[in-house]
Amino acid sequence: MASSGSPAPCGRLCLSQASLAWLGATLLLLADCVLLRPALPRIFSLLVTALVGPNGSGKSTVAALLQNLYQPTGGQLLLDGKPLPQYEHHYLHQWVAAVGQEPQLFGRSFQENIAYGLIQKPTMEKVIAAAMKAGAHSFISELPQGYDTEVGEAGNQLSGGQRQAVALARALIRNPYVLILDDATSALDANSQLRVEQLLYESPERYSRSVLLITQRLSSVEQADHILFLDGGTICEAGTHQQLMKNKGRYWAMVQAPGGSGAPE
Repeated sequence: MASSGSPAPCGRLCLSQASLAWLGATLLLLADCVLLRPALPRIFSLLVTALVGPNGSGKSTVAALLQNLYQPTGGQLLLDGKPLPQYEHHYLHQWVAAVGQEPQLFGRSFQENIAYGLIQKPTMEKVIAAAMKAGAHSFISELPQGYDTEVGEAGNQLSGGQRQAVALARALIRNPYVLILDDATSALDANSQLRVEQLLYESPERYSRSVLLITQRLSSVEQADHILFLDGGTICEAGTHQQLMKNKGRYWAMVQAPGGSGAPE
């Protein structure tokens, strides 16, 4: 079993006939596929995989499975060829970071929220660097007490976009090998959203991690290295934006639908 002393994973995530059932109903039925980072030379790795599809198709359930929050009722989810349950919880969450649409913050300072869960207390420089990448530094630095400001119980002193930015900073400061963004930027303003897209697609750091992107902004999806279209718990299309548009299938129909340019969900 991989423990905290084990080396960092490569970030290769695979689904091996994985399925999930609830009360006798099959929610997900995923055939063999590489979700993140195939076994190719590093420069050709799939770095950002977008998961799109209609509401209720199972996107967030896939994200939960990859965090080991659920166990598949059939098949396996593999990280670097090993089933996820073979990894210790602490080890797995040391290298796999996830941010959701409604992130959980704590009634502590910005600094403590961003550094939460780390074994060693980070320097203030690292905290600020992570906040800058996530688009949180601008509003934090304007406060009289800056990073020592309390965010309120569950972050209730912050807007939805500010909570998402702080949660993203908390994920980035860990330098994860796998980053899961489950509609994690839906409330960010335009400037912060642009900063996140630059981080995903233009930053040199993009070559050091695998990203699973679930988003309501189709403009963010278009640049992904690989797009998976999920419908009814099944991946029915896969390819780049250009390939899927040329095929004129379900992804193409989603893009062409009224409001499709901003709502792949």
